[in-house]
Amino acid sequence: MQSTEEQVPILDEALTSMGFTLLQTKQQVDECIQRYASILAFVDAQCGCAGNAARECMAMALELSSKNPERLVTAMVGSEDEAVEQLWELSRPYPRTSPAIALIKDGIPILHLERYQIKSIPPEELAHELCHAMNTHC
Repeated sequence: MQSTEEQVPILDEALTSMGFTLLQTKQQVDECIQRYASILAFVDAQCGCAGNAARECMAMALELSSKNPERLVTAMVGSEDEAVEQLWELSRPYPRTSPAIALIKDGIPILHLERYQIKSIPPEELAHELCHAMNTHC
């Protein structure tokens, strides 16, 4: 069984292969928000079940959607904590959870999916909700 540290590069690769950019600093998050009108942000968790469901949900939504955000970004709790903190700040008033998926338009969260939703709602349902939000706001 792999350690958490060994899993992080594998999880990062799964996201970058979908087109996500890994953010590590507050400055990178801020630059992204200033540069792009629509962003899909994923605060990744090193836990297996919810993180895997979130990645599955996003992959389906990106495939189904006719309009995708200008930028896809991610940061991992425990690895890119500075970027995670800034993404959580942008997602206020929503609670700080991981994993979390946020569709951000002009610096404002339009849709925010928290850990409890990701764990309790089938990825297909969340993908359709995310797809609808992307088609409406991107």
